[in-house]
Amino acid sequence: MHSLSKLLLSSLILCATFSTKAQINNQEDAISVEQQLAKSPFSEQKQSYPQLISYYSRNSLEKALNLSKRFVAEAKKQNDKRAVADGLNLLGRTNIRMGNFAEAKQIHVEALFTYKALENDTGVAAQYGNLGVIYEMSGDFPKALFFYQRALKTYEKIKDIKSIAFAENNIGIVYQQMNLFDQSFLYQQKAFAHKREQNDTSGMASTLNNIGVIYESLKTDYEKALFYYSQALLLYEKTNNNLQIGTILNNIGLVYLKQNKLAEADQNLINALKIRESINDKNGIASTLLNLAQLSIKQNQPKTAIERASKSVNLYLAIGAKTKLAEAYQTLADGYEKTRNYSLALASYKSHIAYRDSVFNESNQKSIHEMQAKYDYEVNQKQMKILEKENELKSKQLSQNRWILINILILFSLVSAFVVFYIRQSRLKQRNRQLNIEHKLFRAQMNPHFIFNALASVQKFILDNSKEQGSSYITRFGRLMRKTLENSTREFVPLSEELEILEDYIAFQQLRFNNKFSIHFNIDSSIESEIIGVPPMLIQPFIENAIEHGVASIDRGIIVIDLKLNQNHLSVKITDNGVGINHREKPKDPNHKSLAIQIIKERLKILSKASKTSSEISITDLSLINTDKTGTEIAFEMPLGPV
Repeated sequence: MHSLSKLLLSSLILCATFSTKAQINNQEDAISVEQQLAKSPFSEQKQSYPQLISYYSRNSLEKALNLSKRFVAEAKKQNDKRAVADGLNLLGRTNIRMGNFAEAKQIHVEALFTYKALENDTGVAAQYGNLGVIYEMSGDFPKALFFYQRALKTYEKIKDIKSIAFAENNIGIVYQQMNLFDQSFLYQQKAFAHKREQNDTSGMASTLNNIGVIYESLKTDYEKALFYYSQALLLYEKTNNNLQIGTILNNIGLVYLKQNKLAEADQNLINALKIRESINDKNGIASTLLNLAQLSIKQNQPKTAIERASKSVNLYLAIGAKTKLAEAYQTLADGYEKTRNYSLALASYKSHIAYRDSVFNESNQKSIHEMQAKYDYEVNQKQMKILEKENELKSKQLSQNRWILINILILFSLVSAFVVFYIRQSRLKQRNRQLNIEHKLFRAQMNPHFIFNALASVQKFILDNSKEQGSSYITRFGRLMRKTLENSTREFVPLSEELEILEDYIAFQQLRFNNKFSIHFNIDSSIESEIIGVPPMLIQPFIENAIEHGVASIDRGIIVIDLKLNQNHLSVKITDNGVGINHREKPKDPNHKSLAIQIIKERLKILSKASKTSSEISITDLSLINTDKTGTEIAFEMPLGPV
């Protein structure tokens, strides 16, 4: 198992361009620059931080992480948005290297929007690439390709040849992991040509390593794989890049292992492990431990294999690397089987099967991490300190006789303000908890309503049609129910997932009504559907109403759904050419109320209180605007949230 993904960290995870006064080449240089940080103005600090972080990212990831956090905090304190974006980018890079994928995704999404606000295409492209790295390491290859292609397109727009090569390099890596070797080799060749043109030593080493991986994966010419790995190692040793030296040694050891040259494999893997442990490269440590475990099995040392495989499993579990857990559990099962501990072997093998299947399971590929809420406690503390300083200045201007009295009054005021503030915050927290509970209750009501309507449709369809058509209908219904229930407990889901559910639902209804109507989506080009979060199941009931009460009774029904970004909201407009809301057939039961629409109104009302925005739903009969038209238009806004 080679550490192919680690190469991404030397290629596409780029920082925005920094101008630095001096290059840091060794520990002495780093210590000297760090000692000057506190004495330097921020204009100089923001030049020194990236160099320090870059140096320590190759030698001490914990140190790089702490420096990145300091850089972001100082940039925010100075209200320097460009420096904030650059610091976030560095912080995200370091978290990826340490295997902290959830934190890294949150940080890079924030950096993406910050660079967009600054209209900095280089920074935007780098964040697309970073998100691609996260999804690639999490096993979601389609999303990884999506973000890498976005990065490549942006770099081509600004004609950044070096970064174009990095993007091509990473696209080739993903194709290789999907066993599409022809496409992979094509992109690696493009990348190498661009890197040689730029005289990029590290870049050429990265691509040479990737070509070695391709030959290793083809299993046809291990000697060529070793040749390319060795060439890459020589180049990395020139740049003292310990992170990638560990990767190359690991890959060389793995090739020797596959050739059953166990002594050579052991030597290279042990050296790789030492380097990776020295820089706390968690993902790399887990990879090399797993290779060493497989080596121990071949050496007929099952107890050592179990120990190494167990450590690898624990590390992969900690960093959430699902793509590697299947292999780790398989090796652990092999070790237990060798020791005749068949119960633990069976348990490990079951875990292997579960993780192997989950990597390619549609629902588990969507690795979504909630963004942590930001509290304003620090802001309030700063305001309190400012108030204290103002009162102190005023007290100095008063006479000595009034000094004690004024300070008593100030102290009393501060205590009173704190008490009022504490009570107000407690009430706000209590109200937010209440709103959250109410929101969950309405979401819980929404799912049974949707399922009841769908089951009624299934029943009617089966009664009216053949068994074969009914079977197809039930299959589509089952897939739709699974997706709907998976999202039912989540506050926000990516817009891309919500659109997938809507497309399945629409296909479900078109099958039911023999395709007598069509539905069109108009999605604004500025919408990033993969990273924009929306509350689930808010749009579907309106589409259901447009179908059931609008276009179902006419021959050529058309429904148009328009989605546009409006600051921190998504504007939704659903238009149909049906009979119109004022001309719809009234329900037979005079006490009947549209449960779905009522629930949606209540959900929007609760969400609007939480986001302090409007929740109005506009429903218009188009015949009142133009007598030549029929149909209904529904418009509302959805709050956006973290995914």
